Amino acid sequence: MKEKTDILLFHGALGSQQQFNILKKLLQPHFKVHSFNFSGHGNSSTDREFSMELFQNDVLSYMEENSLTSANIFGYSMGGYVALKLAINYPEKAEKLMTLGTKIRWDVETAEKEVKLLRPEEMLEKIPQFVEMLKKEHGTENWKTLVLKTAQMMHGLGNGNAIALESLKIVEAKVLVALGSKDKMVSKNESQELVAKLNQGKFLEIEGFKHPIVQIDQEQLSEIIISYFLKK
Repeated sequence: MKEKTDILLFHGALGSQQQFNILKKLLQPHFKVHSFNFSGHGNSSTDREFSMELFQNDVLSYMEENSLTSANIFGYSMGGYVALKLAINYPEKAEKLMTLGTKIRWDVETAEKEVKLLRPEEMLEKIPQFVEMLKKEHGTENWKTLVLKTAQMMHGLGNGNAIALESLKIVEAKVLVALGSKDKMVSKNESQELVAKLNQGKFLEIEGFKHPIVQIDQEQLSEIIISYFLKK
């Protein structure tokens, strides 16, 4: 019997591997599925500031602990950004990549716009249901720290810590850049700009998909992932 292909699932900002509970079940007949929490997310605590380097090192540690020399990677939102960073710095680790709803263009203005949404007291007032979800996913004591560290990281991305778009030219892996047609956080233009920088990039617009992964059809997503990663 042929051994299943390894696939790593990277979650988004303010998320955790819990985001993938349904997706994992749908993928498990086809892949050996791996997921974990980035530092400071879910049950993974850290005193360090959030950064793409920190999350990249989380990936390297997980792969070493699980004896993975390389793997296919599906990265949702921020997870896709981490996947691209890994493919630039450790190309031997990344086989095939798929990103979904990943924002690649960061500048001061973009960061300010995103950070405005990450103020704990305002979130409690304006989006209490989302805050309750964060408390369940990350802990009543930890959710504010998570939000503030994420905001600080986004400031950093807008002020020089982002991936240099030109460095994407060294990525040799095949990359499917997917975007929901109803995604309000990431534009079609920047997704296509990302594809243009890659050696083996393809763009896929998924009709009806919004940005939040909890609001999209998991069966449809699993079918796209299976088709892309298992197609020769």
